[in-house]
Amino acid sequence: IRGVPQDDHEVVRFGQLLSTLRATDWGLCFNVRTKPDEAKKDNEGVKKDFQLLHAIEHCSCPEGEAPCDDCQVMNYMVDAYYIAELLRKEDPEAFKLLCEVEVRFENNGGDGGSALVHVAPHFELEGGHGSGHSLRAVRFSSKSGQYAPPLSLEKLAAFYSARRRFSELAHAPKYVLSLQFKPGDLLIFDNQRLLHARSGIAPTDGERWVQGAYFDRDGLWLNYERWRRRAAASE
Repeated sequence: IRGVPQDDHEVVRFGQLLSTLRATDWGLCFNVRTKPDEAKKDNEGVKKDFQLLHAIEHCSCPEGEAPCDDCQVMNYMVDAYYIAELLRKEDPEAFKLLCEVEVRFENNGGDGGSALVHVAPHFELEGGHGSGHSLRAVRFSSKSGQYAPPLSLEKLAAFYSARRRFSELAHAPKYVLSLQFKPGDLLIFDNQRLLHARSGIAPTDGERWVQGAYFDRDGLWLNYERWRRRAAASE
């Protein structure tokens, strides 16, 4: 979404139009700046349903010319469902392992002042582990641990091989969508489907301030039904 007002906490106001927001250790929104401060990003392992990222201050390039000398930082998005389905076709046993083995995601808030822990498999299916079931969620974040449980040496080696192959596919350039924020841009995406990252920030990129928030899938449907019924009652 382009042209969103570049105001502090605008991401909160916008997100609440859509759903109920999920609070983090830092309130209803978090800050990502070019220089380290107390506002660190929330735990990626505990996958909230949807995420919003709002570029309050950001460099930019002419349309269609990113990256450029004045703005080299890029954002990357990967459809994890698509990558997981590639793995399912290529190696069904590897796919099955990533559905069955529960790993531990954790984050200490960046300063050791808190602890968020979540145990779940990398791939979650609708209705079970059967080969015909569709994906419900993908969880993958190397910064949040992903610690495997005790397994036999043979199974552990197969599990790590499966996860490594998923990572290789997810990092293949042909599957990566590259984009660059402009000031006032607001990106909304399904956090249980899309993997996201960014490139390094060059000294010439200047000040960068991105504010983010999370909202729930249930709240999204709640608001949809609320507005749908109001519209039907007014007809």
